[in-house]
Parts: sequence; C-alpha cells; structure tokens
Amino acid sequence: MRQRDVSVGLGRKALVLNSGSSSIKFQVRQEGGKALLSGKVERIGEDESKLVLKVGGKSFELSRPIKDHEEGLRLIVEALTDPSRGAMKLEDLSAVGHRVVHGGPRFKEPVRIDGDVEAAIAEYAKLAPLHNPPALAGIAAVHKVLGALPQIAVFDTAFHATLPEEASSYALPKEWREDGVRRYGFHGISVENATLRAAKMLGRPVEQTNLIVCHLGNGASITAVHHGKSRDTSMGMTPLAGITMGTRPGDVDVGVVFHMLKQGLSIEQIEKDLNNRSGLLGLSDGLSNDVRELLAAETAGNAHAKLALEKYTEDITEQIGAFLAKLRGDVHAIVFTGGVGENSGVLRERIVSHLNTFGFSLDRRKNGGEGSLGVDEANISPGRAAKKVLVIRADEEGAIGEAAFRLTREEQASTPR
Repeated sequence: MRQRDVSVGLGRKALVLNSGSSSIKFQVRQEGGKALLSGKVERIGEDESKLVLKVGGKSFELSRPIKDHEEGLRLIVEALTDPSRGAMKLEDLSAVGHRVVHGGPRFKEPVRIDGDVEAAIAEYAKLAPLHNPPALAGIAAVHKVLGALPQIAVFDTAFHATLPEEASSYALPKEWREDGVRRYGFHGISVENATLRAAKMLGRPVEQTNLIVCHLGNGASITAVHHGKSRDTSMGMTPLAGITMGTRPGDVDVGVVFHMLKQGLSIEQIEKDLNNRSGLLGLSDGLSNDVRELLAAETAGNAHAKLALEKYTEDITEQIGAFLAKLRGDVHAIVFTGGVGENSGVLRERIVSHLNTFGFSLDRRKNGGEGSLGVDEANISPGRAAKKVLVIRADEEGAIGEAAFRLTREEQASTPR
C-alpha cells in the first residue's frame, strides 16, 4: 500500500490514536459528536497480532503478524476505507489526534506536530520512557502512511500546567530541579474533560467549580480542581507516584530502591518490577490487577485480594482527605471516572463511606453494584445532598478529537487565501 498524501485536511472527521508499546487504540470521531467507529491493533511485533474494528454494532477481526506501528496503521487505514467495513474516505479526515503522555514543562496545551515538537516529545521520553516512544512511533507511522495530513498532539500533563510551585516542586537540590525533576501529573485529558462536564452537571461556571476528580483505572490518580484548574494531583514526575494502581505501587519510600540495589537487583529490573509487578497485582500475590477479579476472590475468602483492596481504598480516601484540606472543604463534588471509577459501585461505596463526615454520601440505588451504570454521566448522591458525588464516563478520545478539530480550524482560518 502506497503512502496516501491526505494533505488538505478539510473533512469533518478526526482519527484519534493512542499508541502503546505493542498496541494502537483508535477511533474516528465526528466533529461535535461521538465515535463513528473504534478499534485496536494488539500484540504488535508478535506472531499473533490482531486488528479489531467495531462499527455499527458489528465487530471485525483480522489476525496476522504485524511487525511495527507503521504496518499496524496501514491495516487500520485499509479497514477504515474497506467498503464492507469502515466505508469512509480518507478525504473526510481533517486531522489525526495523538495522546501523548508527557509534555514536560513546555507543552501546556494541544499543538500541531512538526519536527520541533517531535524532537521535544523525544526529549521528554526520559521522563516517560514507557509512554512517549510509542507515541512517536504512531506519529512516524502517520507521516509514512497518510503523508501531510495535520497531526495534533494532546498531552496528559498539560491540564496540570496550572499547578502552583509549592505543589509542583520536590524538596530536592537546585541542580536536580533545574534538570526538570518536579511534579507534572497525568490523566490531564480525562480530568479536564470530567471537570467541564461536572461543571455543566452542577449548573456552575467552570471557573467557579471546585472538584476532586478520581480517575481510577489500571493507572489511577486523584486531582484537586480549584476554580476549574488543577491545584494538585497525586501522580508526580512519572506515572509511578500517588495511590496504589493496578501494577504500579504509588508512593513508596525512595530508600526501597537503594535497598533493592544493595540486594543485587539491577536498575532495569527494579523499574520493571515497579511498573509491572507491583500495585494490586503485587499485593494480591500475583493474583490479578483487575478489581473485578479481586472482588470475586475477596468474596471467596482470599486474604491477599482483601489486603490489596483495603490498601487501594485506604490510599484513595487518604488522598481525597488531603485534597479536601487543601481546598479548605470547599468542594462541590467528588467525581469518579476511568474504568474502575465508572464501573465499580462496590468500591465507590467503600470510598465514600469514609467521607460522610465531610458531607458526601451515596444513594445506594443510584450507585448500583458492579458494572456500568449504562449512562455517560450520573449524579449518585441523595436527592437533597448539597455536596455531590458524580460518575462521568471517561472520553479522552473525544477530547483529543475536539482539540484536533479546533486547532485545524484555527490554522485554516489564519491561512491567507
């Protein structure tokens, strides 16, 4: 398949890519609307690679070796333009939007990707070695497969650019801090989207809205939002910090790293263990990083699963409590989003039960049990509660798509005719 030079970018659809080290998740978004189709390429570089495309209530799968991100994107494009599947024209695309995890201190909003931006993303890979390189692979693949179609980078760190210095600074030597060692925060695309939607649900201007947003998934973080802006957040310079997560430990005494080095572990092994073998998986003795499986195991009497879930709940409530203090109790709502936040009524109830003294409570009927509430957003507080508990379905792809549309429109408007 030859390169397609889709350079005009005048369509009203955007291709949104979330590139992982061995995967590409994708959606095609209609401007101002929902996903028209979605899918993913899995196990890139393996013999059993797979493309899954979901469109119009139907699912299509193709299994074959996929050697790299470029080949994966070529398969995506072929599926999108296949008359019997995606049935769209590439000329309908106005841009490609990329989720980029780390924008360092430079990127505080979405940007059009050019050589300078790519170089900066590569530079910040030292701060996110597991996340930025796959994004660059996705960007390079689009260059090769789709030519000059505009590409937009949307950064997970950007929403947290408003952190005050006392929240972003670590108490470390000056030369460390001058080298970029500081708190950046993550899940910003999700948190900003949840903030805008929560303000609308509450009937408040965003700039007058104070929230604690709990993005709970395999990766998890909590953010204090003051007057619509990030005031503090649990993740740090990297996504390892904060609360217990699926396979990451959250905050750990850095002396643990020195101890394990003295025990003979390499830096590489320590990094791998902290990213892939810790968190709920580690505490459950390798049983699972999936909250659903841990809840079932806990019910069956598994003590390791019980410990993992108790630690998880403890971390979340402790962080919420700290942010309630930081915002001096002036919080209009606690927001749950992300896969666990949206789908685990059991954990929502456990968490909020610790917060009754601060004025937060649940309507158990509205909260439900395990599984989706079946709606994009819900107020699960009792009817007359002054302080709300909200559930908002994460839509990072939608936020990335809208950013791509906005920047492309602005660029076209500023181009001399």
